[in-house]
Amino acid sequence: MYFIMNRFCSLLVVIFVMWSATAKAQDGMDELLKRLTSYTRDLPQERVYLHLDRDSYNVGDNLWFKAYVTTSNYNFLSAISKVMYAELIGTQDELVSSIRLPVFSGLSMGDFSLGDTLKPGIYKVRAYTNWMRNFDERYFFEREISIGSSMSEKKEKKGANSLQLYAESGLLTSGIANKVAVVANVKPGIGQVVHGRIVDADDHELATFETGERGIGSFSIIPEAEERYWAIVQFEGGEEKRYELPEVEDGFHLTVNNDLDSMVIAQLHAPTAAKLGTPINVVVHYQGQVYYAVKGKLDTSEVLVRVPRRALPWGVATMSVLDQDLNLLSERYIFNENPLAELPLEVTIGKKEYKPREKVDLDIMAGLASDTARYGSFSMSVVAMNRLDSAARDSANIYSSLVLSEAVKIPIKDAAYYVADGQQDRRQELDLWMLTIGKDVGFWDTIRENKKPAITYRSEKQLQVSGLVTRKDGTPVPKAQVTILSTRGSDAAVLDTVTNDSGRFSFDKILFYEDAEFLVQARDEKGRRNVEVQLDQVPSQKTTAKRNASDVAVSLDSSVEDTVRRQQQLDYNPNDKSILLQEVEVTAERPNPTKHSSNLNGPGRADQIIADDNLFMTCPTLDICLQGRLVGVIFQNGIPYSTRSMNRPMQLIVDGMYMDANFLRVLNPNDVASVEVLRTIGNTAIYGTFGSSGVLIITTKRGDHEPTGGFGQRTAGLVSFSPRGYYAAREFVMPNYADSLSVAATVARQNGATIYWEPGLVTDKDGHSAVSFYTTDELGVYIINIEGLDLEGRLARKKIYIKVE
Repeated sequence: MYFIMNRFCSLLVVIFVMWSATAKAQDGMDELLKRLTSYTRDLPQERVYLHLDRDSYNVGDNLWFKAYVTTSNYNFLSAISKVMYAELIGTQDELVSSIRLPVFSGLSMGDFSLGDTLKPGIYKVRAYTNWMRNFDERYFFEREISIGSSMSEKKEKKGANSLQLYAESGLLTSGIANKVAVVANVKPGIGQVVHGRIVDADDHELATFETGERGIGSFSIIPEAEERYWAIVQFEGGEEKRYELPEVEDGFHLTVNNDLDSMVIAQLHAPTAAKLGTPINVVVHYQGQVYYAVKGKLDTSEVLVRVPRRALPWGVATMSVLDQDLNLLSERYIFNENPLAELPLEVTIGKKEYKPREKVDLDIMAGLASDTARYGSFSMSVVAMNRLDSAARDSANIYSSLVLSEAVKIPIKDAAYYVADGQQDRRQELDLWMLTIGKDVGFWDTIRENKKPAITYRSEKQLQVSGLVTRKDGTPVPKAQVTILSTRGSDAAVLDTVTNDSGRFSFDKILFYEDAEFLVQARDEKGRRNVEVQLDQVPSQKTTAKRNASDVAVSLDSSVEDTVRRQQQLDYNPNDKSILLQEVEVTAERPNPTKHSSNLNGPGRADQIIADDNLFMTCPTLDICLQGRLVGVIFQNGIPYSTRSMNRPMQLIVDGMYMDANFLRVLNPNDVASVEVLRTIGNTAIYGTFGSSGVLIITTKRGDHEPTGGFGQRTAGLVSFSPRGYYAAREFVMPNYADSLSVAATVARQNGATIYWEPGLVTDKDGHSAVSFYTTDELGVYIINIEGLDLEGRLARKKIYIKVE
C-alpha cells in the first residue's frame, strides 16, 4: 500500500533521538517547525507539467497538450489556481504565442497552431500559473521542441572547454574524506568525456577521475588544513588545463550515502572541538515542507542520521543542518526513489501488428486492487515513429519533469535518462548532480527573520474585470456606478456594480474568450461622468534565455544574411564622397508625446511616431487623419494593414488595451497624444502573435500633457478594451475509416505524425478505462504513450509499440 504517513497532514515529524536533548533545543526545534509550517501554508508551491503529443514538428502542424497542475512533492492536483498560461517561445527567445486556459481540478488542455510563417529551429514551450510568478521562474515548466529541423542535427563541439568543481556540503573539510563532483563542458549544456588527476603543491598525485558522456564525474580526497590542491584535466582534442580546488575550510560537513535501497544515511562532521556541545537541528524538507527532523546537542565530532526512504516522497529533498538561531551550517540535496509513489498502469492491447486503416482497441487498468478508489486522469498520444526526430523519442516525461527537472533550480541535462528504470549507475550519477546545487541561504534567512516574501501575483480563481474610478485630480470616487457592456465575444450582456470606499470595483466570475470586447462606463454618485476609469492589468511574463541551452546550431537563412550585409553597406561605403559635418549639440528639449506610452519596447521605441501636433486638423476621426501619413501602412475601409502582411489587420493598442482595428473610426484626433507604428521584427517580436501583422500604439492625452491644440482629454467615464480571455481549445479530429474513407484519409494527412491524441482519459472507481483509434496509411512503428496521475498524486506512464504493415 502506498505510504501515506505524510499525505493527509501538512506536517509530520519523526523524532529520531540520538543526541542528548535539552529544553532549549526542544524549544528551538518547535519554533523552527512552527515557522516552516506557516511558510508552507501561506506560500504553497505549484508545478505545471504539459504532456505534449510529441517533441518534433513540421511547419503547419498542430501541437497538442494536456496540462497537469500539481502542488507539493506529492503531486496532488492543485486547487490553488484556476487559470494557467501556456506559451510558445521562438528561436531568439521572442514570444510567438501565448494562451490563457481554465484549470478544472488541476487539469487543462490546449494546443498551438504552428503557422507556415514560423522559421525552422528549436523553440520552447513554457507553462505556469500567475501564482508561480511569485517564485523563481526556473520552476516553470519548460520544454524544447523542434519545428522543421532536427534536434540532433548540426551539433557543435566547438567552444571553450571548462571544468566546474563542487565539493559535497559546499566546502572542503580537513581530516575526512571529501567527495567532489566534476562537471566538464565544451560549452554550456554540452558535456564531454575528460580524464584528470588531483595533485598537491608538490605535484604529488592524490586521486584520478573521469567524466561520462554527460560530462559529470567525481573523486574523493582527504585534504589537509592550509594545503592547496589542483585538478589537471585532459579535454577532448588534447587540450590540458589546470584548475585550483576551493580552499580547505573549517566548518560543518555533511556526507550522504544515497546508494542504499531502504534508507538514506548522513554523517555530520564537526571539524574542531570548539563546535562540540552546539545545539543542532537537522531537517529533511522540500521548500519548507518537513518530512523528517532530528534535534539535540552535538556530543561527538561525528553523528549518523538514518532517514527511511518510505518517509520521503519521490523526488528531490533537502537535508539542512541549522544551529539554535536557525543559521544554516550545512546543506545537501538528495534525490529519493520511492517505488510506492508510482501508479501501477496496465494496458492490454489485442495484438502487436496491424494493417493500415485498422481499428486498435486498448483496455487500461490503473492502481492496485487494495486501493480504496482508483480514479485517475490520463492523456494518450499515438505517433508514427518514423516521422519523429530520433533525438526526441526519449524526451522528458511526467516522471522526469515533476520529480526532478521542475523541482530544482539547475538545468539537469537529460533528466528523463536519470529517472528511467532505477539503474544503479544512473542513480549514482544523479546524486552527483545533487552536489552542484548550492546552499539556499536566502530561504533560511527568510525563516530565521520570520518575514515571508511579498506576494505580487495573486492566484487566479476566475476571470474578472476590475479597476479604479477616480476624479480628474486622481482621488478615488466611492459609490460610483460602473457598468460593463459586452460588445463582442462574450455571453454576458450588461452588468453593473458600485465602487467601494476606495473607489475600486470588480466584475467577478465572468466567462469570456480571446475575441471579447467590452465597454466600461462609470458615473459618480450623482450620475455625472466627469470621472476616469483605470482598469487593472496583470503584466505579461518576460521571456528569458533558454534554461537548458540547446546544443543545436541553427544558421541564418540567406535572405536574412543578405539583409544584414546590405545594411552594413549602407552604414559605411568607402567610395562615398560625402562630407562629414562636425557634431552640433542641441540643448533644447522637446516635450515627449510618448511618455505615457504602453509600448512594451519602451516609450518612443518605434519605427515611426506621429505626435499630436501633427494630428490637429479638421478630420473627424483618427483613421482619416492617418491615411497616407504612416510609412508602410495602407488603410482599407478605415482598417490599417502593414504592407508586410496585407492579409491581416494591424493590432491596435489604446492606452495598453488591445482593441479591434476598426476602433480607429471612433477615436477623436483631439484626444490623441501620439501614434507609434511598429512594423519591423525588432519592434514587433515582443508582442508575439499579436504583433505578427504590425502594431499601432495609441496614447491618449493625460492631465500633464502639453497640448498644441484641441481639448487634450480622453472620453470621460468611458473605456473600451479587449481583455485577455480564455483560449478556446480545439478538438483533435480522429480519422474514422468506418464512415468515409476519403474524409478519413484527408484528416489523417492533416494530423501529420500524430495518429491519435486523447487528453481526456479517465479511469473509473475500479481503475478501468477503454480507448480505441484507427491506424492510418502511415506504415512502420507507432508509439503509444500514456501519462497521468491519480487522486493520491501517484504518477503513471506507459509506452507501447505496435507495427503497421
